[in-house]
Amino acid sequence: MRTRHILFIIAAVILTVTIVVIGFTLLQANREQLALSLDLQYRTRLLADSLKESVEPNYGRNSTAELQKLVDKFANREHVVGLAIFDNRGGKVAASADLPQNFISGLPLISKVMDSAKTAGEFIRSDGKSFYVLVEPIHQVDRVIGAFLVAQNAGYIDSGIRQIWEI
Repeated sequence: MRTRHILFIIAAVILTVTIVVIGFTLLQANREQLALSLDLQYRTRLLADSLKESVEPNYGRNSTAELQKLVDKFANREHVVGLAIFDNRGGKVAASADLPQNFISGLPLISKVMDSAKTAGEFIRSDGKSFYVLVEPIHQVDRVIGAFLVAQNAGYIDSGIRQIWEI
C-alpha cells in the first residue's frame, strides 16, 4: 500500500513538471513569435516608407520605366520577396519578377488600402510559405492614386518557433 502511494506521488510530480515545462515552452514560443512578427512588421514599414519617397514622384510623372528600375533595385534585399506598384484601379504598373502572381492580381488588401487611404499589412500563406505583405497608398495632393506593395519572407518566424519546440 505504501509503495502504491509513493508511485502515485512520483507520477503526480512527473505530470506536474511536464505540464509546467509545456506551459513555459508555449509561453516562450508565443513571445518569440510576437517579437519576430513585430520586428518584421517594423522593418517592412521602414522599407516601405523610405521607398515611398522615391515612388510617389515617379508615379506622379507616369514614369513606368523609372518605377520598374526602382522595384528591381530593391526587390532582392535580405527578406524581401518582391515589390509592386498598382494604379488606382488595382492594375499592375510595375512589379519585381520574383513576386508571386497571386500578390499581383486579386489581393483584397490592395483595394482595401486604396479605399481607406491607410496603410495595412497582413501575414499570408501561399504555396506552403509564409509572407508578410504591406500595402501603402500612393497619394497625390489629397487623393489616393495608387498603391505600393512590399512582400517579405516570414518563413524564418515559423522556423524559429519550430526550433523552440525541438529538444
